[in-house]
Amino acid sequence: MAPALFIVLLALVGVPLAMTMKKPARIFEYPFFMAFAFAMFIVPQAFALIRFPGFVEEGSVTAVLAMSCFSMTACFLGYQLAPSAAMLHLTSRPVDMKRLFRVGIVFVAMGYSMINILSATDVQYSETGGMTGTATILLFFQLLAYPGFAIALFCALRRPSFTTIAMSLIGLYPLLKEAVMGRRENTAILALTVVMSFFYEGA
Repeated sequence: MAPALFIVLLALVGVPLAMTMKKPARIFEYPFFMAFAFAMFIVPQAFALIRFPGFVEEGSVTAVLAMSCFSMTACFLGYQLAPSAAMLHLTSRPVDMKRLFRVGIVFVAMGYSMINILSATDVQYSETGGMTGTATILLFFQLLAYPGFAIALFCALRRPSFTTIAMSLIGLYPLLKEAVMGRRENTAILALTVVMSFFYEGA
């Protein structure tokens, strides 16, 4: 069952990627971006689990592949529903760039401070190997560095000044450091943040 589901998953991921190659701007649309994310993270691991399951049960691999197929299908079905114009009108507000930039500064500062605190914290792990305890809370706030950098970069592109450009570079440093360490998810988030910032600024 797992190999058949893997083929279905390849089709669900491959078709939108082929459509994206024809029109690259589609990568910024939700289902096409999710196809890229699945191709980068889910497909290689699924292939490895089918070929070399190790101590993982076949039923577990089948369940994961089935959920992956359902998730990709839901991405496309949900995207077919047009957003409510009335809801967009009610929730849309003009952006105060000065306030937005201050929020970005707070997020970047919090990310930096959590990195230092987390490095001095005794990290606890659960029986399954995942991080638990205080470290998970610190890690959550550390990840605010990503939206902080995104905000700073957006402000620098929209209103370039010494302050906005300097904050963008300050926010970039810890994220670039993790990317250089070879963390795939962090690298993908960083790359997407930069590309989307330039894309929407030029739109």
